[in-house]
Amino acid sequence: MIIAISGRLDASGAPNIAASLSAVMSNAAIEDASAGSPFLQSFQKPSIHTARSISIEIPKQDRDRCTNCGNCRRMCEHDMIIRDEQGFCIQTDRCRGCGGCLSVCRARAITRGTRTIGEVLIGEADGIPFVSGSLRDGEEAVLPLIRAIDLAAQKTAQDRTRIILCPEGFGRDSLIAAKDADSVLVVVDAEADVQTSLQYAAAHFGNAAVRPLRVLIRTGSFDTASADAACALCRSRGFSVLGTLRPTPEDLCSAASGKRFSDMSQDWTDFFITLSEMLLKEPNHA
Repeated sequence: MIIAISGRLDASGAPNIAASLSAVMSNAAIEDASAGSPFLQSFQKPSIHTARSISIEIPKQDRDRCTNCGNCRRMCEHDMIIRDEQGFCIQTDRCRGCGGCLSVCRARAITRGTRTIGEVLIGEADGIPFVSGSLRDGEEAVLPLIRAIDLAAQKTAQDRTRIILCPEGFGRDSLIAAKDADSVLVVVDAEADVQTSLQYAAAHFGNAAVRPLRVLIRTGSFDTASADAACALCRSRGFSVLGTLRPTPEDLCSAASGKRFSDMSQDWTDFFITLSEMLLKEPNHA
């Protein structure tokens, strides 16, 4: 079973929810596809025993052989080829590694090279397998790292329930992180533009595969009206609302200091036990 969690990456948001779920589940593994959420690591406090460098294939340019025909620049989808006083120049420090320029260079001025983009970190926290990653400073090629984190998590999780913390937002990176998920939990802020959040979530997660898309509403402890309005809107759009997260100001302070909701009180523990049970059920039983 794979559960992906998407929402804001703050102390009381998706990282805390992922950490709290892993704490109450008896057989969980956690995967930080956000590529190093500081909040998730502060909650889990993992002991890292393996760090693996991740590289991507990039073009290596021989400018002496380059005829400046411009084929490479026209082919590049990411606008990583510029023209300077010597002619066309590939920005290899920012290249996404698509290989298009290599395929159209008739002068054979472009060959294969590599660039290290970051590393995958493997360890455990309180006996729970933990896989994360970190990007090199200034690096933009996050998707290869997300895929490498996923491969490492598959090996370490084995038959455990995998909990995936997605990158923030509902874009391409989150979709790639959640591609194999059996269930996606979207954390929606009641005070934000709920309708827009649901539209993005449905477009990116709901149409990716036949799987349940569930919603958890996050709101202030006294903001009942916003929570009720958000729940009504979610249900009118056909989303399954699993509950409302209502942290008190004291809870928020505890979360900011690195404490999981599930460790704050028995009520919070019971909340996440119930949430985990609903996530593990078939959608028509949730």
